[in-house]
Amino acid sequence: MARSKYPSLNRLLKEVQEITGVSPVDGLIGPNTERALAETVRHYDGNDILGYLSDKLHRDLEHSPSLVVEPEKDDPSWLTVARSYIGLEEIVGSKHNDEILEFWKLCHLPFKDDETPWCAGFVGGVLEKCGIISTRSGMARSYLKWGVKIENPVVGCVVVFWRGHINSPHGHVAFCGAPPTDTVIPALGGNQGNKVCIKPYPRSRVLGFRMPVGMVDSVRN
Repeated sequence: MARSKYPSLNRLLKEVQEITGVSPVDGLIGPNTERALAETVRHYDGNDILGYLSDKLHRDLEHSPSLVVEPEKDDPSWLTVARSYIGLEEIVGSKHNDEILEFWKLCHLPFKDDETPWCAGFVGGVLEKCGIISTRSGMARSYLKWGVKIENPVVGCVVVFWRGHINSPHGHVAFCGAPPTDTVIPALGGNQGNKVCIKPYPRSRVLGFRMPVGMVDSVRN
């Protein structure tokens, strides 16, 4: 077995292993990982293998079954509000979900539809409803400069994930909706399979964990 000299590929290999159930999740290329990779890139068109692999995994994740997590009495206020939206979905066609449009308004953003990727709109809208100023940006990665950085995830923190490539401008942002594991963050977010739900996102895709200013001690591990 050999480790790739490319850090982005190491992260993608771990993500393939996590999503496909290959163990251990170590970023090493062995027979089981090779088989998982072969299936993942079965329809690869020959352009940007890292981008294709990451986007394919992201799409598979978006349509994976949602997690059911029971709320706790000591959940922070914004997480309680976020949970209240679980099940909220986009409307297919020319109509748009008014509750998603409300997120845009709360974030002072000009979007008038529910087709524009709205994960940052959801996180921002929830925070604004709780009196916490968001980044007021539609970009997921804007949250890397918001609030206070924390080294380890806690329930309720904002989590920023990379998408496509670790150095691309694209990403995903959500709340940590339940106690994390060594390999998975239960992400409570919007625009996950076109709805609000909790999905198990790989920790290998995490860019950062953030908390509102002055709120670091208000959440549980």
